[in-house]
Amino acid sequence: MPGTTPAVTSQNEGHELYISWGYNSESYRPVELHMAQPSLGNDFTLHAVDYHDSEGWTTGLLSHSLTGPQYNFQVGYYFKKNTAFEVNFVHAKAIVTQDQTVHMTGTLAGQPVDQNVVLTEGVLIYKLNNGANFALFNVVQRFRLLRQPGQTGSVSVLGKAGMGFVVPHTENTVFGVPNDEGFQFSGPDLGIEFAVRLHLFRAIYTEFCEKGVYARYRGVNINQGHAEQELWAHVTALSFGASFRIGKKK
Repeated sequence: MPGTTPAVTSQNEGHELYISWGYNSESYRPVELHMAQPSLGNDFTLHAVDYHDSEGWTTGLLSHSLTGPQYNFQVGYYFKKNTAFEVNFVHAKAIVTQDQTVHMTGTLAGQPVDQNVVLTEGVLIYKLNNGANFALFNVVQRFRLLRQPGQTGSVSVLGKAGMGFVVPHTENTVFGVPNDEGFQFSGPDLGIEFAVRLHLFRAIYTEFCEKGVYARYRGVNINQGHAEQELWAHVTALSFGASFRIGKKK
């Protein structure tokens, strides 16, 4: 109507930036581990190999450095109210369980092999122990459950999906001979995640997540050759972070 001043709705034009750090544990599905050492006449596959993680922080937490145990960090940016892009890194440890019995097929010392072997230390020590290292670029969708995001006591559910790459640090000994340890770019990975975020006090929050990761490792360094494998990982993580509004209100 003429002479009536329209109501002004408070709206935040800005976007939201967040960063977090946390700790995690992993479990792995048994997988095939293929190894090729051409100069030794070895080209074999170990079937249904079990892996385990190495949490570290479950005992003697204060005796470790921040990056000593398995850890994770995230940096994300909400370019829409409830949709974000996130860089997500999980420092996971994947270690072949010692003294397990697995089936070996292929060629060993130039001869066909099809038999069970026990993975003693003299046969195989295989560790992605300074990281299986999942790097993911995620799209994040937020679903509000309680109060507005960023308010004290607010609760949201986050769905995340993305792809990226792995940068493993390989430590292994094959038939008693160690490799040259080090980091290497290895292959692609895919991840899907569901998380619950609770704002403890304004911008400060804690987040609990369950994540599934598929990773493909190619050209993993071993003595006089390379290894290839997949990893199917279930990651449970708890992190703490802070979010920041960027922009002005009108």
